[in-house]
Amino acid sequence: MDAGMAPMLGKRPMYGAEVGGGDEANCGGGGGNEDELSDDGSQAGEKKRRLNVEQVRTLEKNFELGNKLEPERKLQLARALGLQPRQVAIWFQNRRARWKTKQLEKDYDALRRQLDAARAENDALLAHNKKLHAEVRRVACRRQAPLPICHAHAAAQV
Repeated sequence: MDAGMAPMLGKRPMYGAEVGGGDEANCGGGGGNEDELSDDGSQAGEKKRRLNVEQVRTLEKNFELGNKLEPERKLQLARALGLQPRQVAIWFQNRRARWKTKQLEKDYDALRRQLDAARAENDALLAHNKKLHAEVRRVACRRQAPLPICHAHAAAQV
């Protein structure tokens, strides 16, 4: 990786209002501190702050109600939790990504179980088919061999 790219990792340029609400970015060139916000809403160069247990619990409950965030709901949550609206939006975005990953894992596991069951059924059918083929060959071989003649039947056929 180019050493000149390292300072840019984890940063996204803000070229106007963000989708879902335009109150997070100051795009008018006013020179305020908002221009130096990192993706989580903290000041550039500040240590990233972790959410406390209660904040996470509240965000999780709200995520269960709906994993998409309307602008008004985002503002209400941000105010109630003492966070920047952008932090709330990013938390929801990250949580949706984790949810999607879990769903994909569940779907994969379910498909894997179905595949294993189908393979087991296929193996059982192949074994049964092999058994039936052996039976057919055995019966065909018996019919090709001269049958012992029962004298009672032979007299009746004449």
